[in-house]
Amino acid sequence: MRSVLTWVGLVFGAWLLWGLVLFLGHRRMIFPGKDALPMRGGETFHGVQLHKLVIPGAVVEAWWLPATPGTHRPGPAVLFTHGNYELVDELVDSFGALRRAGAGVLLIEYPGYGRSTGVATEASVTAAAVAAWDLLASMPGEVDSKRIIAFGRSVGGGAACALSRQRPIAALILISTFTDIRAYARRYLLPGFLVRHPFDNEQAVRAFRGPVLIQHGTRDTTVPFSHGERLAAVAADGRLRRYDCGHDDCPWDRMMADATGFLDGQGILSPAGSL
Repeated sequence: MRSVLTWVGLVFGAWLLWGLVLFLGHRRMIFPGKDALPMRGGETFHGVQLHKLVIPGAVVEAWWLPATPGTHRPGPAVLFTHGNYELVDELVDSFGALRRAGAGVLLIEYPGYGRSTGVATEASVTAAAVAAWDLLASMPGEVDSKRIIAFGRSVGGGAACALSRQRPIAALILISTFTDIRAYARRYLLPGFLVRHPFDNEQAVRAFRGPVLIQHGTRDTTVPFSHGERLAAVAADGRLRRYDCGHDDCPWDRMMADATGFLDGQGILSPAGSL
């Protein structure tokens, strides 16, 4: 009996230790951070407008990629929030289809990533997304504030969903996005309350009344396909596009073409489709 109690105590102690590791370290798991090369004063990529957004505890970069010249102004704008191992620097050439269709794209960096200061948390990343929306709304000659789209990939889907609860957006697009980070805690036999940065995307999508596009790989082992299915199911106006891929190997050009077609079908890309 004593040996059984000893083993139970050891297992329980290991479980508590694992819970402590998750509680103290999961922010770093969600937002590991990534460095970028420094830029000289005023330097940027060709055709990119650099903005610096001041939020509590941080100054973050926002890169504005205007729509293709000759398209209608003011036009729609896509506010894109990237995955946790990405940087805005890497995404400059990734949105040609949207820009040719008349949408400008604003890439926002996370606190503690690249050349941005601060620490990435659910609160600070959400604050950066809100500040980015406010920046777009302050560009009336360039951006139609009624046609701002929140578009997030992986953990960036959490930022996009959080933004949808604080600012009006015309549509929500999520790539490889989870329902709730608490689901991962439960998968590892730990209570969800240990997660301090939960990103409850399911509740955000459920509350959002506008059109939602979910894009997800059927072979995703990082964020299982069932998360995408669930998000599409709870959306008031949801569509699910499935791809034969994992988490980081999905056909980007095809997904951007599908996203462009989705927004065009909703009348958001056309001036006549202003909401």
